[in-house]
Amino acid sequence: MGAVTALSRFVAATVVDGDGRRTSGAKIVCARCSRSLVVARPHLKNNAGYSDGKEIAFLTKRYQRAGWLVGRLAMHDRCPDCQKESKAMAGKDTPNLAIVAGPASRQPVETAPVMTAAVPAGTSPRQMSREDRRLVFSRLDEVYLDEERGYGVGWTDQKVADDLGVPRAWVVTIREENFGGAGGNEEIAAQVAEAEALVKRASEAAAECDRRATEIRREAAAIDSMVRTIRKAIGM
Repeated sequence: MGAVTALSRFVAATVVDGDGRRTSGAKIVCARCSRSLVVARPHLKNNAGYSDGKEIAFLTKRYQRAGWLVGRLAMHDRCPDCQKESKAMAGKDTPNLAIVAGPASRQPVETAPVMTAAVPAGTSPRQMSREDRRLVFSRLDEVYLDEERGYGVGWTDQKVADDLGVPRAWVVTIREENFGGAGGNEEIAAQVAEAEALVKRASEAAAECDRRATEIRREAAAIDSMVRTIRKAIGM
């Protein structure tokens, strides 16, 4: 299989600006309703084009800013309206499927409904639908590195939940079932390690201060005892 390029991941299109100028663009198509969005491809700078990976990342960010869900594959792409519709269906009584790793592929297995922790009295808890699971899984598949490192820089369980508009508990459930137990990212891990190193240095400095204070009190006591002895000897 050849390398994935911007125009193999998305669809080639033409963008016409307000002055009638035409430029190369890329189109994303909602796999659910076929709605599409065309954006201009990044301009060339110094006659050097973007690499395939950078161009795909550039286009993905532009689609995401417009409210689109960009999946790992085109079949997972969703427009803003279809995402809202999927979330609105979350409360319906539908089977819940979790995707788990098998010997050859990820296979869906039925699991118990995932509910939010607390809901107002008399209100049915919001449950995760099959489509919700697919959306959460797709986003985790994009931003979660591996079980050892956790998320990519800037992503957490809460960031994924906020980005998709779903409860954080759903993200935690799908992550732990299919990806790994680490809920942080390398950036957070580095910050925690730095903070722990500062705490260790501060504790060592405090211990050194205590040791020196003990020595000074011992020396002061010895000097005081010597002064008392001298005063007694000379009758003071």
